[in-house]
Amino acid sequence: MTLRLLALGVLLVLLVGEFGRTGPLVRLPTGDESPNSSNPKGRQRALSDLDVRSSLEAVLTANSTRSRSSGRLVGADPLERLASRRVESWPPLWAHRVREEVLAANQNTSLIMIIEVCRHGARVPLGTYPRDPLPYHKWPEGIGQLTPIGIHQQFELGRILRYVYDGFLPVRYNVVDVHVRSSDIDRALVSATNQLLGLFYTNTSDTRVQYQPVPVHTIETSQDIMMLPGVGCARWQELKMQTRLSGAWRELEAANQLWLEYLGRNIMGLGRPATLDDVATAYDVWECDAAQGIELPPEVNHSVRERVRTLYGFCFADLYRSAEAANLTGGPLALHILNLLRTKIAGLRTEKFVLFSGHDTTLAALLAVLGMHPERAPPFGSTIIVELRELHKQPPNGILKAGSAAISTSDIRTAPNAQRQREQQLPQMQQRSDDFMPREALDKWYVVVRYNWEVFELPGCEPICTLRRFMELVSKRSSSARSSEIRAEACRPSKNDWLTVTNTPDYIARDTARRKWGVVFILGVLSGVLVFLGCVAIFWLGWRLGTRQKPESLYNPVTVEPLGWESSRTRSSSEATPATLSPVGAYEIT
Repeated sequence: MTLRLLALGVLLVLLVGEFGRTGPLVRLPTGDESPNSSNPKGRQRALSDLDVRSSLEAVLTANSTRSRSSGRLVGADPLERLASRRVESWPPLWAHRVREEVLAANQNTSLIMIIEVCRHGARVPLGTYPRDPLPYHKWPEGIGQLTPIGIHQQFELGRILRYVYDGFLPVRYNVVDVHVRSSDIDRALVSATNQLLGLFYTNTSDTRVQYQPVPVHTIETSQDIMMLPGVGCARWQELKMQTRLSGAWRELEAANQLWLEYLGRNIMGLGRPATLDDVATAYDVWECDAAQGIELPPEVNHSVRERVRTLYGFCFADLYRSAEAANLTGGPLALHILNLLRTKIAGLRTEKFVLFSGHDTTLAALLAVLGMHPERAPPFGSTIIVELRELHKQPPNGILKAGSAAISTSDIRTAPNAQRQREQQLPQMQQRSDDFMPREALDKWYVVVRYNWEVFELPGCEPICTLRRFMELVSKRSSSARSSEIRAEACRPSKNDWLTVTNTPDYIARDTARRKWGVVFILGVLSGVLVFLGCVAIFWLGWRLGTRQKPESLYNPVTVEPLGWESSRTRSSSEATPATLSPVGAYEIT
């Protein structure tokens, strides 16, 4: 009997534990709170709870699904974990490592502000090809829209932000502490909303605490030069075309000619060799399919995907490699981030967390301004995090970790001296932006930049970069966004004469010169034909008008005179009288 009671108790404990693990996270209406209840107050509360439940349904559904993707994102293990349907352990090991780095940095510095620039989650492909296993028009979400997996990615990203920066980020949303900005594109807006849902999500029985709506600000797409790099900039379009026609791209195509022919004819079914634009289409389709767990054809193996990623990553980064391209595209957002840091240390801003929800082009342009050109394009859910830190007056003895590097506090204390030596070599124009604060006041502020949760060292700066040095580096690469007049001048297209090309690279001038005289010859022949046809038309019109003015020349009637015997016979017949005529057939008697 005792054993039976013990077994029954264990069974009850297991059932209660299973219900607690899988029970609903949102309180459902019961009794008179059902939507069909006649009680108005109860019905209103029920509808409110159901609205909250519907808003969380996509996230909860995505959290319960499983990952079937076999592809891997090389060099992006944290993002690969975020792309999975279910997190095997919480917190992930890499998130725990990042949290340890942040806690170690907090021993010597104080975290003042966090600025995050993220790419949206997994979405529906934007293009297709003949042998696409699942064309975008067959996806239920619609072309370019965020998928449930993308919703899950952003929700988990918000949870990881809460875990890594717990104690600094506010528990509840407050307009004083948080500001969110997104591009006016659906997938970016939904990503921002779900990341904030994960950031401020609390697993309690009160639904009013679970879901906290956070406003997301945006502007019109045609004017959003921060989140959509290069929009409305004619010079940027010229730079892209020059890069596409560059010798590096042609050498890349020549080196992979046989493989591109295999890709276009045997894999994509184009009936021709693939171009680098076709490589971009294949990359987009395969990355979206892999994120959703869609099984790719057997010929799209790991080797083919890695080669497509390499080619696309080089071409994508090459678009922003030049200083002018980085200035035109990433300059507006970089300068805005500088203004956020300036106003924060000056006491003119209260936000602790600022979120920018954008696209892969947004991150690539900002990385180019920071002097970083990764070999792979930013995958779904990529992030750039800028930490603003204040150095303690008397830092304790310890180590401040930065990624794989370890920087001692003595290095931090001696860093301002090296920074002052660099400042003396800069023009006075670059120092005017910092005149609103004393020069010594900037020496205690430091910036840590993380790309996909890894601290990277800016060119010309230490991993823990002083704010003054950070402002110097970024200001030089974002000069095109200082005013609307300067940007209008910078985005003006280069002046090109059709016969003598100016401000154009030699490889473009040589290519166009070989075609110019052919075009001139064709235009000359066409002009001669037109002149000949014009002369013929004028001659014909003149002849036609001349004949209409003299119609007798068209028809001259001929008068025919009668013969002699016909005229005499006619005359004798007319002179005869009826009395002299004899009847027909009568005989004359003599």
